[in-house]
Amino acid sequence: MRNKGTMTLLGVALLCFATTSTMLAQKKKGASAKGSSDPGGHIQKGLELATAGQYEPAIAEYTAAIEASPKVAPLYIERGKVFRAAGKFPEAIADFTKAIETAPDEPTAYFERGQTQVMLRAYPQSLPDLDKAVELKLDAVVVYRVRGMAQIGLQDNEKAIAEFDKAIEKDPKDARSFERRGLAKRNLRRWDEAIADYTTSIEKSPEDPVAYSERGYTYSLMNQFAKAIPDYEMTVKMRPNDFDTVQRLQYAKGMLAPQSAPAAAAPVPTPKPPKQPLLSRTNVFIALGALLVLAVIVVMVAKRRMTRSTDD
Repeated sequence: MRNKGTMTLLGVALLCFATTSTMLAQKKKGASAKGSSDPGGHIQKGLELATAGQYEPAIAEYTAAIEASPKVAPLYIERGKVFRAAGKFPEAIADFTKAIETAPDEPTAYFERGQTQVMLRAYPQSLPDLDKAVELKLDAVVVYRVRGMAQIGLQDNEKAIAEFDKAIEKDPKDARSFERRGLAKRNLRRWDEAIADYTTSIEKSPEDPVAYSERGYTYSLMNQFAKAIPDYEMTVKMRPNDFDTVQRLQYAKGMLAPQSAPAAAAPVPTPKPPKQPLLSRTNVFIALGALLVLAVIVVMVAKRRMTRSTDD
């Protein structure tokens, strides 16, 4: 859903001219030299400005075209796209709604409003519009792809896969459908199938960094960091400012870095019993006991000597 502001000028202009020829004939006399009342001129200028990213002037040109032909639904659709590209989502939805009111059977208006709701993550609101577009025979790959994204947003990945299957069936060369289906399969932990879809997307669109990034992330989730690193590096090469991928690359490299052996622990000396102070209570008692024994011995020896003296 990368809106680059590209406008489908030819189809819109033909429809405008077919439905407003009478108005143009009536206003021809009052047209200025610059053709300010000519819807075709405003459409042309609006397209050029929008493609150049000059959204405000482009909106002004489409507004002038609408003022000249207010009942032409595709003009509201085209201005709604420019509003959306400028980040003015409420104004975009209002224009798509006006287109639906002007031409209730115009499927593109329903699709564009539904796609805008998906971009706003208003998934429940988007599905009725997307379904109506399909009902009105807007059988385009992008419709099924956007409807698949709405189902992913609603966490119904099986239905999302079915939508992407339809898109791929209509256009087997559409790389984006494979990449989006890979996301739905990854959400279901069908790792190998997701890798296969991302690989197919890369083969069909090797200059698109999204599929590389998503395949690398899937490898990381599988703990296959050696395979993830080349995909991350390719993504960063294409998008140097992709901070998320840079972080994932650093993490993957860190997981593969050799783990250094822990340093040997220093030997812990055997603790020695603390020295007892010289005049501790225990030592005093021991000394007193020794003196008492010594005193007893001295008394006994003295008595023996006295007894011998008496006998003599």
